[in-house]
Amino acid sequence: MVGTMQASPACNSDIAVLVRPGGNDSVVEKKVLLADLARCELVRLGIDLPPVRVQAVRAEFFRDLELLDDDAASTWLAGTGLSEEDFNTVMTDFAAVLTVEAHHRERLVPRVELHRRLMGARTRTLAG
Repeated sequence: MVGTMQASPACNSDIAVLVRPGGNDSVVEKKVLLADLARCELVRLGIDLPPVRVQAVRAEFFRDLELLDDDAASTWLAGTGLSEEDFNTVMTDFAAVLTVEAHHRERLVPRVELHRRLMGARTRTLAG
């Protein structure tokens, strides 16, 4: 079934992580904020986001959904209520986040571990 993600390596791709709803609108709002900040960071750093990068993100998005040809992707997109422009805005958001993440990855690695430890401790405490 198109649009249904089953357990597969694609479910852990960067795109799948960005698309995952997270349970509520607050999570989506934070993802949009992240994307907006990433776009601003690209400008601040003077990093160009080439159309080929956005196209690669788009291709990965459709591959994750197993929409492997243009007709299948177009049919799926038509059913979403999004225009091509709307969809490209979101794909550009994703590409911006991934590009900024790659730029800052080395600096962020230690903080990722801190977040993991905090989340793990919180989960253990809540589990009793």
